[in-house]
Order: sequence, then C-alpha cells, then structure tokens
Amino acid sequence: MIDDRVAPRFDFDLTFFVETGIRAHPKDTGDIVICKSRDLSETGLQIILDQPVRKGRIVRACMDIKDVQPIYVIAKVVWQSKMDEAYHHGLLLMDSPDAENEAWRETLKSLTE
Repeated sequence: MIDDRVAPRFDFDLTFFVETGIRAHPKDTGDIVICKSRDLSETGLQIILDQPVRKGRIVRACMDIKDVQPIYVIAKVVWQSKMDEAYHHGLLLMDSPDAENEAWRETLKSLTE
C-alpha cells in the first residue's frame, strides 16, 4: 500500500457530526450522523461510522471539542473500508467558502502543543 500522506497524522479520539445525506435544498441539513475520528491532520481525517458513505461523496463535517467553537469543514471521501462492524472513511479537506480550514489547522496545532 502506498502512503500518500503530505501532513503528519495525530491520533485523537474526537466527536464529529457528519452530514452524509443528499440535500434537496441548500438550506436542508441532510442526514447527520455522530461519529468518532482518528488520524487527524491539516489536510484530512479518518472517521468511523456504522454505515458506509460512497467514495467520492462531498460531506460537511463538524469538529466538536469541549470549550472550542464548533469547526465546520467540507471534505471528500477518498477511501472507505469495512472493519468488523464499522466503516472507516478517509476524508480529504477541500477549500470552500463554507469551510473553516484555517480554524481547523489552528485548533489541531493547539491540540498537539
């Protein structure tokens, strides 16, 4: 397996809210699921769900950390695999006006210091 990582990964067990459903209208939230994270980096993260999300799908994720404002990012599902009863997904952060990528990087930096 080739490791294409461009940024160091940090193994944090954080809670995320991920919008996985298709929105019929831009103001709709779609299906929102609560999941755990692993391997966070400046460019992406791994999430663990009890359901699969199709590779290539664009999702909105919210990092929820105690005492920190929620941080919203837009990400693309770049890989998926089933392990035991869970689905692991690799998410690649995307640049978007609706994304808080700079806040993501600053928060990640503060967690690793």
